Amino acid sequence: MRRAIPILLVLLAGLFAVEAAAQCSQCYTAAAQSGATKSINLGILVLLTPSLLLFGGVFFLASRRRDDRNESLD
Repeated sequence: MRRAIPILLVLLAGLFAVEAAAQCSQCYTAAAQSGATKSINLGILVLLTPSLLLFGGVFFLASRRRDDRNESLD
């Protein structure tokens, strides 16, 4: 159960990042003029997904190793 909590948090963070409004003002202005704001938001989410998966994987492995180490000390 304790291992499922970090995975659940990563998934919830991904669900709440539906609209990525962290573009620079120049990119957003250029996209708004061409009508491509949805494409830029989708591109940001596509680039964000692998980094979140890597972070979640490293966090999962670190917590798993910590649990294994705690069990060996007991």
